[in-house]
Amino acid sequence: LWLGPLSSPEILAELSPTAWTSGGSARLLASLQGESDAAPFFVTTDELAAEARGSPPKLERFIAGLREIGYRATRTHFHPRGIKTDAPPEDVRRVFRDRAPSGSTDGSMPAS
Repeated sequence: LWLGPLSSPEILAELSPTAWTSGGSARLLASLQGESDAAPFFVTTDELAAEARGSPPKLERFIAGLREIGYRATRTHFHPRGIKTDAPPEDVRRVFRDRAPSGSTDGSMPAS
């Protein structure tokens, strides 16, 4: 289990897209910069939805909920529905439930 930084925030802060940078590379750089000082814990909304037997909230809404109660939270560059956060599991689950679409955690399975 690696709990150290995955990148150097100082080096990433010095990088910026240029006219020659592709859109995908610019998005990746922005994502790496956003998570460079993020907490080491990783979770996906897929995992939480399966556990809650419901549908996940929109990722930005979920992240905002964690930030509103004082935790760090950011998207990851390596999973489209993953976040890194310093919130303990019980708060992650609570915010997930609170931000999930109405009626989505009633014990039914997520839509495929």
